[in-house]
Amino acid sequence: TPFQMLVAVALSAQCTDARVNMTTPALFAKYPDAADLAKADIKDVENLIHSCGFYKNKAKNIVAAGIKVSNDFNGELPHDLNLLMTIPGVGRKTANVIMLEVFDDAQGIAVDTHVKRISKRIGFTNEDIPEKVEQDLLKLFPREFWKKINHVLIFHGRRTCSAKNPKCAESLLKIDVDITKKPLVKTRGFFIMLLALLYFRQILHLSQALYIVLCIVMCIYHPMIVYIFLLYLNLILSPIYL
Repeated sequence: TPFQMLVAVALSAQCTDARVNMTTPALFAKYPDAADLAKADIKDVENLIHSCGFYKNKAKNIVAAGIKVSNDFNGELPHDLNLLMTIPGVGRKTANVIMLEVFDDAQGIAVDTHVKRISKRIGFTNEDIPEKVEQDLLKLFPREFWKKINHVLIFHGRRTCSAKNPKCAESLLKIDVDITKKPLVKTRGFFIMLLALLYFRQILHLSQALYIVLCIVMCIYHPMIVYIFLLYLNLILSPIYL
């Protein structure tokens, strides 16, 4: 049922689909709809979904979802993305899944771990926040593809472009992807290090040329090397200058 789909998606957070499929039969046999789950003993629900992980928070959310759907929506899920997100435990990703799988009405693109990883690896986005990743994908793909793009990226992420051992040779996407490449310096850390270099330039009387070289090195090499270098200078100079 639509409500059971919502519960299953909620249980799938940080959990495999296989585990959810093993857990839900017993849960739905005892609590088949929103009204039943609304009256459930939360400890009993915790025991039934224990193997899905984060069971206390998930049990609290799905019982609260049962109450919300029963009281505010007459036991039926609303065909509205924003109203779905008023249900406890339902964020934008879950609401997108429900709109697509239950109502066949894609209002966005559900961004899970696979979609975020693949989108960033391929170059569809540079964002880390799922909502921002989704906005980048919505700009890239015409609306008629919204129904399929989530499934395509998830399938590609599970079968080929896995997180640790991607099968690049088998990929149908013949593009250059450096899976080892990571942002060298986060923006905040970058400016902190620039300020630190400026500080040390003043107290060490570094020439402008040497200062520029250090800045270039900071941009090229791993930031941890720069942090260690700055810490080393600080430890040496602190007794003298601080």
